[in-house]
Amino acid sequence: AVNDIVAVVVDPRDPSHAYAGSWDDGLIEFRDRQPIAIHNETNSSLGIVTNDGSGKVNVGGLTYDANGNLWITNAWAAKPLSVLTRSGQWQSFTPGSLLNGNLLLADIIAARNGLKWIVRPRGNSLIVFNDKGTVTDASDDQWKLINNTPGTGGLPAPDVYCVAEDNDGQVWVGTSRGI
Repeated sequence: AVNDIVAVVVDPRDPSHAYAGSWDDGLIEFRDRQPIAIHNETNSSLGIVTNDGSGKVNVGGLTYDANGNLWITNAWAAKPLSVLTRSGQWQSFTPGSLLNGNLLLADIIAARNGLKWIVRPRGNSLIVFNDKGTVTDASDDQWKLINNTPGTGGLPAPDVYCVAEDNDGQVWVGTSRGI
């Protein structure tokens, strides 16, 4: 049995193919509504929780980018962002010390401009990731914290609940004090 499904995404290139993220058991792959695989620390770049010894694989968010790559937030893992490329290659990423050890990540969107916007729950705002179009080359990656401090995004509040992109490519951030 798989616990606590918190995210679902359908492959935009194949509606019979989908994934569900479990907050315990990793990433479940579906074909024609039937589970066909579970991706976890044994067969993917997803990692286990590093701070409690539980051995859980927490998937908090799923999104496809314009190139057909599946992006996965992997909360509390040493490398808390993973991608499954359209060609089937796994890669994981870390922002290093930028998050001060708080690796709790949740929802994610891949904006049309290539940036990945990631919600950091519990008053920790957002982080934006730019792979610069080189998904499998981490040497040019950029990370940016966005919060409510002037000069660092100016969000109305650090409690971010959701992120969305509109049809004009503008990113909207829903916080406890509005958008």
